[in-house]
Amino acid sequence: MMSKTIQFQEVITAILKEVTPYVYFEIASTPDHYPYVMFEFVELPLDYDRIPIQLEINVIGTDADTEEMGVMADLIQQKLNHYYYLDENMQFRTYKGSRNNIKEENVEYIKRQLLFDVSLYERSKK
Repeated sequence: MMSKTIQFQEVITAILKEVTPYVYFEIASTPDHYPYVMFEFVELPLDYDRIPIQLEINVIGTDADTEEMGVMADLIQQKLNHYYYLDENMQFRTYKGSRNNIKEENVEYIKRQLLFDVSLYERSKK
């Protein structure tokens, strides 16, 4: 049985790659293309059988990428709002949270942050 963390990461990566091939998990060491998407997630305290997760997705680019970044953020929201996944190991549903423009320390870059609330359940064979 695959780790729920690895499997969740792979599912989210596959969805984001439908929007752009430039997808990174947690760290984009030296991106060679802008705009790109970087995501990370945090598991929140357990709620009975439900594992609440906050999924943060950032679309990062330059001033020249503003329009493309907006389109990418819109597509990501459309794909992930109320998205439902189910297989023999787990199931989850994602819900749109907030969408923010974040000022970067390096003013060359622009970040669009999308937050999603995720309800994940492990499906174990007992």
